[in-house]
Amino acid sequence: MAIKMQVKLFMFLVALSLTPMVFSRVRKYSKHQNNALSKARCDLVCFESSKETRSECRSKCRSQEQKPGTCPIEDSPKWAAACVEACNADSQCDGTQRCCHHGCGASCSEPVDLRNLPGLPALPVVDKVKEKKRSVLVQWSDGVGDAARAVPGKILYLLEEQSHDGPKYEEGRLGKWNLLMRTNKTKASLKNLLKPGHWYRFRVAAVSASGTRGFSAPSSPFTPRKGPRQPPAPKKLKVRPVKSDNGTVTVRLEWKEPKSDLPVVRYKVFWSRRVKGLNGPLDSVFVKHQSVPKEQNFIEINDLQPNSMYFLQVQTVSQYGAKQVEK
Repeated sequence: MAIKMQVKLFMFLVALSLTPMVFSRVRKYSKHQNNALSKARCDLVCFESSKETRSECRSKCRSQEQKPGTCPIEDSPKWAAACVEACNADSQCDGTQRCCHHGCGASCSEPVDLRNLPGLPALPVVDKVKEKKRSVLVQWSDGVGDAARAVPGKILYLLEEQSHDGPKYEEGRLGKWNLLMRTNKTKASLKNLLKPGHWYRFRVAAVSASGTRGFSAPSSPFTPRKGPRQPPAPKKLKVRPVKSDNGTVTVRLEWKEPKSDLPVVRYKVFWSRRVKGLNGPLDSVFVKHQSVPKEQNFIEINDLQPNSMYFLQVQTVSQYGAKQVEK
């Protein structure tokens, strides 16, 4: 594609290649945790509310949330000794944790009797993760025959996944848990939701208006049979003039991040001036290149000669294990 400006520019797109990434998580308390379990419970509590009052009902349910279970009793709680208040309401605690007060302090803690508490849906068990032609089937038990049978009203199941990319499964590299879907069924067909070249684990929680026992144990690691594709070239390249100074031109090359099976590690940009050779064809001279961080989708190229033709090449660099491959 040629763009006429003070400098004539030709662009060619290339892609690719591959090396490892580490995920990190930071947890901190806020006014209300972004808690999918609590949201599901409040949706069930307010299910019969009218459209006009449903939003207010959900908000009240979250702000006045009282999770089931008994707070642990500690012999010498360090929170009490320090008088630290890490929370002041159950809504500020993750998952099934409650805001437990110890003397003059308070902290988020798991209830001691949640697994045996009556009136809550049974803890699901992920029974099967199976790949079909165009989807992946995840199936779990619904607890029929034990506590689930005695639970009144509707039950919602929350399916979550965590994953990492790479040819080998490494538990230490798994990312955070992500909510895939909510359903009233005991199975889910995942179509176009899992990426090739990634390892996955799944877990499920059963939620009623009375509360939840939390998420099941994670499933065994699973990876799609089809391997990852090489990342495509960056999209929607644009060249914008920036300035002309001392007989040279500066331009800004911009692009959009492509959709890829693998995470982008960085970009590589090459540019070269094109001049006519002795026999007529265009030859490239003074090839230059620069790496660009994955967070950045532009680069300013300086010292270009006016009334000249340039080739610009952008590569998407991705990772897959420890090997790097470039196309």
